Amino acid sequence: MNRLKEMKTMEINDVRDALDHVSKDNFTEFESTEWSVVMNQSTGEVWYYHRENYNNPYVFTVTGE
Repeated sequence: MNRLKEMKTMEINDVRDALDHVSKDNFTEFESTEWSVVMNQSTGEVWYYHRENYNNPYVFTVTGE
């Protein structure tokens, strides 16, 4: 919430960093945030992060067609 108060708009990396700060990365191997998704609604670009690996996103584009 603090990040949203500080920034009127956020880029994909800003949202990724905010998600990383609230993920459960301090637990054991099988206790983690399973997945996170960031989407640019203007371009349809989606960044999918699996098991808190915020350095290696799966990136794809969603179209309305």
